[in-house]
Amino acid sequence: MICPLCRKFNVRRLRIERGIEIFECRQCELGFTNNVTNLMRPHQFGNTLYDFEGYKKEEKKLRKRFERMIEIIIKYKKSGEVLDIGAGFGLFSSILARSGRYQIDIIESNLKPYYLRSIPHAFYKVTLERFLAMTKLRDRGDLSIKGKNKKYDLIILMDVVEHLENPFESLKRIKSFLVKGGILVIQTPNYKSLMARICHDWAWWMIEDHKYFFSPKSIRIILAKVGLAAKFFITYEDLPDFKKNLDGNFTLINNIFLRKIWFLLAILSGNSHKIWLKAPALDYPFYEDGFWALEAPKYDPDYKIAPFKEALEFGFEKFPRKCFELNNRKLPFGCHAWKKYDEEFWKPYILN
Repeated sequence: MICPLCRKFNVRRLRIERGIEIFECRQCELGFTNNVTNLMRPHQFGNTLYDFEGYKKEEKKLRKRFERMIEIIIKYKKSGEVLDIGAGFGLFSSILARSGRYQIDIIESNLKPYYLRSIPHAFYKVTLERFLAMTKLRDRGDLSIKGKNKKYDLIILMDVVEHLENPFESLKRIKSFLVKGGILVIQTPNYKSLMARICHDWAWWMIEDHKYFFSPKSIRIILAKVGLAAKFFITYEDLPDFKKNLDGNFTLINNIFLRKIWFLLAILSGNSHKIWLKAPALDYPFYEDGFWALEAPKYDPDYKIAPFKEALEFGFEKFPRKCFELNNRKLPFGCHAWKKYDEEFWKPYILN
């Protein structure tokens, strides 16, 4: 199999997601499915992914995310002509329009731009592929756009590029719509992110809808091939997304270091108790002391954890020399893992 981006044969099967094969190019780190998979999608999964009522439930979280992104965009472009490709319900463009002096055009083939009802905009209800085909000769008269050869100061691709049949060819055409010095904004899931590495069931595989899976390396390569340079690059992973992705992944992490990082994230997200109840005892990453320190108080409100100074009198484990000094050079009631942590400190006391 050949990589559709770098045309190398260094391709491996990355994973099987719900019976669908996902491949990865070791050279450029592009993930992709194949043409057979793409033909299977509509029959196998249907087309009920996008629902306005469900979207509204996520609106508060999405607004915060979009506002952060727009703060970055404004540093580069405070005004101008905007083309929002795959605008969805129009939330991003509505926030952008209120944040600067922007004139909004949107392309959206399936959804109604509810959030743009009170904001002047041009709405083109076609797919991107159809839009590019109709503008191949730079004549947009058929789309009722005023004037020919219209170009944009800012083009937005929010969660679009992973859906395209041929991202490279589409981005080449999209670049031709940018004015000199124009900005292209791309948001796409990063399958090399910490979240994707830790969570076996990463939410953004979405093989029912995604044809490609990008990494920072593959995005930079495709931009360079198109003739664009990355001005700003970030992997954005917020706590709610981590929390959503963490559920049900604990027992699938075999590397103890990754499991500890993963469980720390679970604690920070307030999800540790739920995960602990689901996880087999042997999979708890901090052994019994982690349970008694973190979980036991949740079962019994009267359960108390000893203060640090009092605990020192009971036992040492790591850094016994430092613990000895902190305990006024007195030995504790007992020791733990003495052979693992500074055996030389313990030898005089154990052998005598």
